[in-house]
Amino acid sequence: MDSTKQLQQTSHTGETCERSTEGSQKSESREDGRGSEPKTSIHRLPFEVIAYMFEFYTEDCYYREDALSLGAICKAWRHIAWTTPSLWTTLVFSARKNTTERQVQLAIGWLHRSGKMPLSVDLYTSSQSGEWEFTILPLIDVIYLSLARCRCLRLRGFSDLVFSRFPRYQGPSILRFLNLEPDRELTAPLHLGLQAAPTELSINNINLNVLVINWSNLTDFCARGLYLDEVIHTLTLAPRMVKCRQDLILTGISTSSRGYKPTMQSQLEDLFLDFCDESGLTTNTFFQNMTFPNLSYCQVTTPSPFPTPDFLGFLARSSCSIQTLRITSPCIPAEDLVQTVKALPSITTLILSSFSFNEHSQPPLDPFYRALCEDSRYTNRSILPGDVVLLPLLRRLSISTYLPFPWAWLPGFRHQSLYDGDTRTILPGRLHLEFISICRLGYQPDYAVLDGESSAEDPRYLPTELIDTQETISELKELGTCLCLQVKASAAHTVVTL
Repeated sequence: MDSTKQLQQTSHTGETCERSTEGSQKSESREDGRGSEPKTSIHRLPFEVIAYMFEFYTEDCYYREDALSLGAICKAWRHIAWTTPSLWTTLVFSARKNTTERQVQLAIGWLHRSGKMPLSVDLYTSSQSGEWEFTILPLIDVIYLSLARCRCLRLRGFSDLVFSRFPRYQGPSILRFLNLEPDRELTAPLHLGLQAAPTELSINNINLNVLVINWSNLTDFCARGLYLDEVIHTLTLAPRMVKCRQDLILTGISTSSRGYKPTMQSQLEDLFLDFCDESGLTTNTFFQNMTFPNLSYCQVTTPSPFPTPDFLGFLARSSCSIQTLRITSPCIPAEDLVQTVKALPSITTLILSSFSFNEHSQPPLDPFYRALCEDSRYTNRSILPGDVVLLPLLRRLSISTYLPFPWAWLPGFRHQSLYDGDTRTILPGRLHLEFISICRLGYQPDYAVLDGESSAEDPRYLPTELIDTQETISELKELGTCLCLQVKASAAHTVVTL
């Protein structure tokens, strides 16, 4: 049973429940004394039916009401709510510096009313750690004593003081989702026991050597701030891992490094990597040692030039059919990009982004755009009917760049166009392509009116140097009739969309 209203927002409701119930009791007594007031229809229903109705009420995604408000209606409703454990199985508690003991006791009572049912617990804070955390320790202790029935546990923003209340746990566990985010790196071990085998794990500011769990069931892993050797080690610890998201992979190795060794993870399908090593050594090392034969989604963000040779070697070993490839890098040569996509004819979504403000660090990508273009006016190769196009299965293409873009070539990304003088023959091209987004970053637009009307806020205004001919604009509009086309130029606070 979900109940996501924060308890500190309902403490007043909890305090008024007794007063409201007392009033209802007196009213009911008076009615019983007169003997002339029949029971309402709902009170004729069996308690089990009313409890079932309460469950629907607290589950309502529009109102997200909790069971405390039900107890304020009357004595009968309070009794039903307080004795229906399924109403109390989800606790979401936001702790602050002004959190009171009364609010903590309400939360503890909430958990006690859940009986022996599986729990979902989410405790979080945005306040700076301090002595106020002592106020919530009784609640933390109750959660520790309830670990055996915690199916979902989230602890976010707290200091070592809170996490230290979880001593070495050896009991049974049904834990399936675990989210741990201390406010700084933990110093003491967090031993949740080898029976704690979550399928989803999300951690921040926690090194692997302080977290003791069973990794064998893990399928979804998200972490921030791990060292590369820790990332690789998790792939060996969790043979069933399907999705892996790693933010801010640290340079160097952890204090408990096991070094790097070739690793094959046969179940992994979804991979997100965010490196912070400007030398590129961490990125290179990862792809030199990994093999993922089942990978279908790959997103790589690196502040260093993209490691094309190592990535191609990774693709050759893995023989995977990546469908979505997203690369964010300050530099990837056009020739390297062509080699990469040639090795991945399975791609349906390609997203390329550069975060370098220095246009000299990224060489022009015109050779890559020309390889994509199937318009005989702009390509330096012959186009023949029946030719196999680059990325034949492509459905979505998104490019963000600080470099000038050859807008006139864009229709050739979708259609094969053969020109013989003024005669144009259109061939199928990339029939599956349904979305193109091109964004020129860091562009300072100089607005020009296309039709001589309206103001600069009108979408008919376009930068004069961005798309310089009416013919190109007309062809782009024609392209927009057969797919979703976004043509953008962005400066500090400006986005112009065709």
